[in-house]
Amino acid sequence: MRKKLFKWFQILISLLFVYLFLNKIKLGDLSTYLINIKWNYVLISMLLYIVSQLISSIRLRVILNHFSLPILFSTCNKLYLLGMFYNFFLPGGIGGDAVIALILKKKYSWKLKSLAKCLILARLIGLTALVSIIFIIEQGQFFFFNDITRILFFFSIPIVSFYVLNYFFKTEKIYLKTLFMSYAVQFFQLFCVFFILKALSIPLTLTLSLLTIFLLSALASVVSFAGIGVREYLFMLSGDYLNTSVEMTASVGITFTLIAAIISFFGLYYVVFQKKI
Repeated sequence: MRKKLFKWFQILISLLFVYLFLNKIKLGDLSTYLINIKWNYVLISMLLYIVSQLISSIRLRVILNHFSLPILFSTCNKLYLLGMFYNFFLPGGIGGDAVIALILKKKYSWKLKSLAKCLILARLIGLTALVSIIFIIEQGQFFFFNDITRILFFFSIPIVSFYVLNYFFKTEKIYLKTLFMSYAVQFFQLFCVFFILKALSIPLTLTLSLLTIFLLSALASVVSFAGIGVREYLFMLSGDYLNTSVEMTASVGITFTLIAAIISFFGLYYVVFQKKI
């Protein structure tokens, strides 16, 4: 019941930010940026996004194997894609992680508690990498930390996370491996956004600021449905903060969301043909 309520809370947050976004944005100016997009760079962005999700899937498989829940590489990738579809296209549903857990429980009779532990752990290690990268990417544009403070946070966050996660999940043997995978996920997504900036002909001077906004939107997406609404709204606000066109910066968030939607849509195949998993 609580999970359902949280899912609907996420949907309401997304709808609120979509409303705020549409109230402030000039759709005509926004469409100009999207119409003139360079598709060769968009294709590169899509490939980089696919690689990031593939690494996420491998990370999940490493965690499952660690807890004596062996799964084939191909099976894990198919399940991950199925979960992406549920997370993106089925608001109010049980969610991608829950679908993955239920299928694995049905197929292998694994305990839901063990599966939930693995899925939560994957999210937390990913969150560790995300937060620490924010401090190293952010160059004083938003938080005004000095270099020593940012470096201190970058190294201390994974160390603290190691002891906390090891205490609750016994992750000592796989922590570094999965953490480096999580860093790889974030860096591939950063490169994905970098090529989106090139596709939209956004000045290179804005690159670091907009990459920081992307990471912050990924962090904020926890409270929204698939990051929709919050991501676009934060990118739009960054236009005001950076004294540039809000439609230009908003187009970055929209393009990323569209890429994520296109890739996630392929998970429909495993919704229809679940036996293929």
